[in-house]
Amino acid sequence: MTLQQIDAKLKEADQHNTQLTTRKQVWAEDIKQKFGADNSEELRKMLADGEAALAAKEAEYQAATAEAEAELKKAGVPC
Repeated sequence: MTLQQIDAKLKEADQHNTQLTTRKQVWAEDIKQKFGADNSEELRKMLADGEAALAAKEAEYQAATAEAEAELKKAGVPC
């Protein structure tokens, strides 16, 4: 490989890295606008909070369903 070829490959790699950095910045701005999070840790916390809230709602739903089924059985309605 000649020095010119090596130089061309280095320039190509540098250009590629610049493109990746630009994409990362665009992605980060998009995430910040959509979710208000500045980094991945904040996103993970938001996801965990959402999953916890969903689990709580599911538990409420299951309890309400069980109570409704018990009331239906008391009333003699088959479930």
